[in-house]
Amino acid sequence: MAFFEGYIQRFMAYLADLAGAQGSFEREYTDVHGVCDIAHSEGLFQAVTLEMAVNPARLTRIFLRASNCFATSWRGSFRSGANAGGLAG
Repeated sequence: MAFFEGYIQRFMAYLADLAGAQGSFEREYTDVHGVCDIAHSEGLFQAVTLEMAVNPARLTRIFLRASNCFATSWRGSFRSGANAGGLAG
């Protein structure tokens, strides 16, 4: 989650621009998450650091499982021939 929160924050300006190009003036999500995800990511990374100090082997297993699930989900979300939004239908 720490990685994902930090990663998605990088796309908030792009998503806001994309919404504007589509005629939307709604910016609540992108404005809030563009800032909040930075602090949220830092908090999650602090928690991971503490957890690694207590039980590194357990956390390694969790990371491997989570990264595999994330990679599988990510690959399945963006396929050729996907719908107009770019996500698999």
